[in-house]
Amino acid sequence: MRRISIHSNKLTGRIPHIHEKYEIIWLNTNSFSGSLPLIDCEMSSLRSLKLFDNQLNGSIPGSIVNCTKLKYLFLDKNQLSGTIPPKFFTLPDLGFIDLS
Repeated sequence: MRRISIHSNKLTGRIPHIHEKYEIIWLNTNSFSGSLPLIDCEMSSLRSLKLFDNQLNGSIPGSIVNCTKLKYLFLDKNQLSGTIPPKFFTLPDLGFIDLS
């Protein structure tokens, strides 16, 4: 299982484009800023994405609906705006989501 888990630190700056085939990406509880990173959702292995409790802004990328194995999505405690992609709630395995 490939995963990146760098949470509960004081990391700052932008999160770079994620194009590796990770199953788990946890970058929560830092001070990352800027827009949500582009995630290459052709990597069908992404199951858990936790970017909550940062200073991210902008909208949720429409490409997130291509992450068909995504089960956990936590984007809460950021400054996101815009609309939720229409096909977002049709992800077959999405069971836990927090956008508050």
